[in-house]
Amino acid sequence: MRRPEGFDGPPRPPREPEPTPAREPEPVDDDAAAVDAAAATEDLDAAIVTRGRGRRRSESHASRTDRLLREAELRQLRLDRVDARRAQARARQADRDRKRAERSEVRRFTAASRRRARRSLIVVGALVAAFAVLVGLVHSPLMAVREIEVQGTQRLEATALQAALAGHLGQPIATVTDTGVREDLERFTGLESFVVDVVPPGTIVVRVVERQPVVVASVDGQDMMLDPAGVQLGMPDGTPLPRLADVEVGSDAFAAVAASLVAMPTALRAQIASITATTSDDVTMTLASGQQVVWGSADDAHLKADVLSALVAAADPATPVTFDVSAPEHPVVRP
Repeated sequence: MRRPEGFDGPPRPPREPEPTPAREPEPVDDDAAAVDAAAATEDLDAAIVTRGRGRRRSESHASRTDRLLREAELRQLRLDRVDARRAQARARQADRDRKRAERSEVRRFTAASRRRARRSLIVVGALVAAFAVLVGLVHSPLMAVREIEVQGTQRLEATALQAALAGHLGQPIATVTDTGVREDLERFTGLESFVVDVVPPGTIVVRVVERQPVVVASVDGQDMMLDPAGVQLGMPDGTPLPRLADVEVGSDAFAAVAASLVAMPTALRAQIASITATTSDDVTMTLASGQQVVWGSADDAHLKADVLSALVAAADPATPVTFDVSAPEHPVVRP
């Protein structure tokens, strides 16, 4: 039975489903962005299919065909974009892996050189630090000269030497040099040599060696003691020394006389009253007993001194004799 017309309203068009709002994908690098894009594409395709089902009843076959072609093209375009993004992500990851591997290889091949560089820096730093500490100590008031000791004096006065060296008090102890000490002591003619010892933190010890007189000579009408180099050491102080007769100081004859006296022991030298020479080969002496000595040159002086000591000890001092030791292997005693 047909229903009467007029009770139903006009036919309503089919209601299309509301499209799902598209979500904006978060900016994530690598494969996560590609996966999210693929999921969004699938959601959009599903929405298109659903919308297409609602319109199937009202569209023609040609329209439906065109629509499906356009939808297929859009789907393919989206898939191509997803594939391109995935390829770009893989390329970036491969580039990062390559750079990471290159850095690892560089570190591996340069490990030895980096170790050497570190050791060099450590050594240089240690040297610089040590030098800085040394400089600080050198110029520190704790390392300044506060006391000066003089050792080895006999004829010279230690207090006079200390007074001459007083200018070094307060000076950094590491800067005290032999040259500076020599300049302060050069006016002391009786000083032959010296050695400076530094005793931290503030003491310097000056060990001196004095010149030793060997003869007494008349200089400008005044008796003076002379050392082997002819340096005047002042007036005689009671030390038994032979008198130099008719010998010019500084000549070859004086050098032979001085070398002969230096080779003698002190006890034998004290028995010589005078000594003379015209050349370096005819040194002669007169003992305090009046006995004569033919010495000759300064060659074999130590042997001659030993032979002469033995002859003098064996002879009678009251007997006037001449000891000839110019040939020490064959000495001669002549009356």
